[in-house]
Amino acid sequence: MKIRNGFVSNSSSSSFMVPKVSITGEQYEQILNHIEEGKRLGMDDKFDNWEISYRDEWRFIETENVLKGYTSMDNFNMQDFMQLIGVDKIEAHFEGDNC
Repeated sequence: MKIRNGFVSNSSSSSFMVPKVSITGEQYEQILNHIEEGKRLGMDDKFDNWEISYRDEWRFIETENVLKGYTSMDNFNMQDFMQLIGVDKIEAHFEGDNC
């Protein structure tokens, strides 16, 4: 039997974690409000079915030092979004097919 430790991903799930010290207060708020911010920044043209992302938006868990996000349906490309808002790609760690 194989046991997987850490993030588990398949074609319909994605996750990320980013140290809070790596993002500004504005970036933190943008991530939490990613759908509205993505639309404001023109990202809605990158998705085949934007409406699905409203039902399957990212959920967040945070500790004192880390912001983690996960989704069971990855219609919203969080990695592209974070790059667009200026999050350092070296600091953010992603798992899944279309973060």
